[in-house]
Amino acid sequence: MATPTPYYAPMAAPPSAEYAPMEAPRPGEPLPVGPSTQPSMDNTGAGQFPSADGSTPPASGGTTPPASGGATPPAGGGATPPAGAEGANAGAPPAADTSTPSASSGLGGGLGEPQGALNMFGDVAPVSRLAILQATQPGFVPPPPPEPPNRPTRFPSERMKSAAFVPSVRNFKIADNQTPMPVDRITYSFNFFDDVNGAINKRFNVPLSQIQAYRHVFGFEKTFFDKNASFGMRLPLNTLTANSPIRNLGQTSTSLGDLSAFVKYALWIDREQGRVLSTGLAITMPTGPATFGGANYLRGLHYTNLQPFLGAQWTWGNLYAINFTSIDVPTSSRDVTILYEDFSLGYFLYRNPNPNGFIRSIAPTLETHVNIALNHNDPFDRGDITATSQVVGLTEGVNVFFKNNSVISFGVVEPVTGPRPFNIEAMLLFNTFF
Repeated sequence: MATPTPYYAPMAAPPSAEYAPMEAPRPGEPLPVGPSTQPSMDNTGAGQFPSADGSTPPASGGTTPPASGGATPPAGGGATPPAGAEGANAGAPPAADTSTPSASSGLGGGLGEPQGALNMFGDVAPVSRLAILQATQPGFVPPPPPEPPNRPTRFPSERMKSAAFVPSVRNFKIADNQTPMPVDRITYSFNFFDDVNGAINKRFNVPLSQIQAYRHVFGFEKTFFDKNASFGMRLPLNTLTANSPIRNLGQTSTSLGDLSAFVKYALWIDREQGRVLSTGLAITMPTGPATFGGANYLRGLHYTNLQPFLGAQWTWGNLYAINFTSIDVPTSSRDVTILYEDFSLGYFLYRNPNPNGFIRSIAPTLETHVNIALNHNDPFDRGDITATSQVVGLTEGVNVFFKNNSVISFGVVEPVTGPRPFNIEAMLLFNTFF
């Protein structure tokens, strides 16, 4: 009997391995013929041969799920779970995302939803107003001013013994602690003014010195129209104190100021990049006293003010700029109309790469504020109760962003034009986003 010719099947071995002979098929069993039954060799040297049940065993000892219902592993070698929930890895947790977020994935160190909502400090520049000091001390005669007024004073009261420029802080300026971006937040501002209108009072020998103003402002802002618009309100608490040799002058006085409300609408917005162009209107209503802090020895005007505005914010990496242009228009021509031009330039000096870090980022800022009185603009007119200085101020500050979506800002304001409405202003701002 002739010996059957052996044939060879590939083994899971490197290309250099030799093939071992296999036994011939049993008598009566046809010899496999055709390309589908021939050993296949790839460039790794691993061959394949159909098994008895028709399936193809894997190369190099790997495990291949059966064709009926099994999932094919991806080319990268990772395991792909079966289509049904009964897969071997059905209960395993998803793999952690180890990708690193880019530095431009949000401004403010990643404030979350309000990312890119950067606030301007502002200056809250007091408006100089000629108010009446009612001298109640018997026999008091105020010293004459160094220069005679251009025209006689128009105050008819016999009790009015002296006149002085005193602080009348505008109850609301849209640029103060404000962002052009419509956001959801709660706000708080504290402003301290030292030696308010000291230069003018000294020139007119007014018996007041060391006038200091304190201001607390509480507010909120809420978005609507798919976060493309917002509505907000602000309410100040004002305190005024001064020194005077005259009885009942310079007393400390505290009172709530006028309530302000504003609406803001984004004409164009790219929240991811922190860029926006917005417009809106602020309204200040005469809900408080006519004088700052409710001081009863002062006199002032008290009207509703309308303040339309344009706001813009733009970013270049860690650098950002904010601009507000607004005009404060009273509902009476007896009061002063003021044009505000405010510009802020900031830089993210520090960003925390740890998303769970307590301090997320730090951004110092420099601002310029130009306040132009369009009428009643002679601050030395003793006959004009709304006489207002043209004021240019510089603000230096720093913003500290925290992981709980809050920002604390510290800053100082220095007037650089005269007559200076105050010596220096210090401010503390707080914003928490929700």
